[in-house]
Amino acid sequence: MAEHKEEKRRGNSAEFRSHFTMKGLAPSEYILAAVSGVKTNDLEQTLLALPFADALKILSHLKDWSLNPDKVELVCRIATVFLQLHHNQLVATASTRPLLALLRDILHARVKGCKDTIGFNLAAMDHLKQLMALQNLMHLSEMQRPNY
Repeated sequence: MAEHKEEKRRGNSAEFRSHFTMKGLAPSEYILAAVSGVKTNDLEQTLLALPFADALKILSHLKDWSLNPDKVELVCRIATVFLQLHHNQLVATASTRPLLALLRDILHARVKGCKDTIGFNLAAMDHLKQLMALQNLMHLSEMQRPNY
């Protein structure tokens, strides 16, 4: 990928084509698809098997993956596992501090947005519940009214 970018910068490169085993996806998209396919229960065990260097590569992709609203939970779970597992190494490595600060800000905003959406949906469901209860009361009062 780096070689392709260098050739593209020089202007003598063809269009990028990924390897056939990557199903025509860019490397970041392929990794996201692969990680998304892992069951939630097995995700932590899968991430525990990765060495620190690979964890750093995945951490660098998390900011792009967090832009997808369907993947915010997965991105937070991955970031949490890596932070718990590699905390000492991440803090000791100066080059990871800006990445961690950026991820903190991005994930905080994305999680807050998800929480706001959930809160809005819960309020809407409560309102609908009240409307349905009111309609049931009106229907019961009409049934109990004597016909003269």
